[in-house]
Amino acid sequence: MTEIILICVIMLTAIVIGEMLFEWSSDEYFIVFRVKEMLFSSPLSELMSIAIGIGIGTMAVHLGKLWKPSLVFSTSALWALAICLFISIFLKSRLSIEPTLIDLYNNKIMVSILVGVFFTGKNYRR
Repeated sequence: MTEIILICVIMLTAIVIGEMLFEWSSDEYFIVFRVKEMLFSSPLSELMSIAIGIGIGTMAVHLGKLWKPSLVFSTSALWALAICLFISIFLKSRLSIEPTLIDLYNNKIMVSILVGVFFTGKNYRR
């Protein structure tokens, strides 16, 4: 269980640093701003929120397998990982950082995190 909590802390740190770098680069470089504007425009914003959630769930499972190969991802461990990711996103929303990519109140991100965790975790279940 402590491994799962550590994975979520690492994921929370990666999410916060990634969002800060994304915001800084979009302020600093015009091309990144244009790409951000294009990706998060009306028709693509829904698809991007789903892709971000699936990416977070997938990255958490792969991080667990890379960091601790002996870690067994049972169904209960995958649920614990998903709940821990939800808690870490909740804690991130309590920080004074503006939510740019991940918003706590976006249900599509929450569901797609579950899809990412369980779709990737099915390969590792024993």
